[in-house]
Amino acid sequence: MNTGSRYLWLIILLGTIPALNFAQRLQRLSDSLTVYAQSKANVEKVEVKSCSEKGKQITLTTNPTLSHLSLSPDELKDLYTRVSLWVRGDKQGQVSIYSDKKELTSLITSRYKARPDKDKHRLPQQTAFVENIDLPYLIHNGLNGKNIALWGSHGLYYKEAEDRWLWQRARLWTTVEDVFTSSFTS
Repeated sequence: MNTGSRYLWLIILLGTIPALNFAQRLQRLSDSLTVYAQSKANVEKVEVKSCSEKGKQITLTTNPTLSHLSLSPDELKDLYTRVSLWVRGDKQGQVSIYSDKKELTSLITSRYKARPDKDKHRLPQQTAFVENIDLPYLIHNGLNGKNIALWGSHGLYYKEAEDRWLWQRARLWTTVEDVFTSSFTS
């Protein structure tokens, strides 16, 4: 091998080191985001697709996993602070995270937003539809104050051998009892 070829290989090798370092950095960032996301919900692995840094601005693009979280504004602020620490090493970064092609701040649910003018039709979260006023004692925990919706159905199940969903009850006179109201089936 002549001297020119050796220098060429050395330049190629040195040129790939930053790319490998960047790939390792993205992997570490993906792993850190996965640990954070899985501490909040049972979600799949977070994969960082891109990370750019211009001055103090940090922009991440991930797979849709982060968009599945229901984060409060405070939790989102905490996440952005963590990302700034992971990427820049300080808390001064201005972070934007895009997941499922949407910025995470746009995914804050109405549960965390105060919009009394638009949510007048909504009931307060702790309003019970029914209350037992004859109960000689008060219940403070469990399902007290919660509303539960039930319906008279045995439901569907997945039969793997047939690769389809089936009703748990057999057909009777060309229909299934699960699709009728309880008044018909009781």
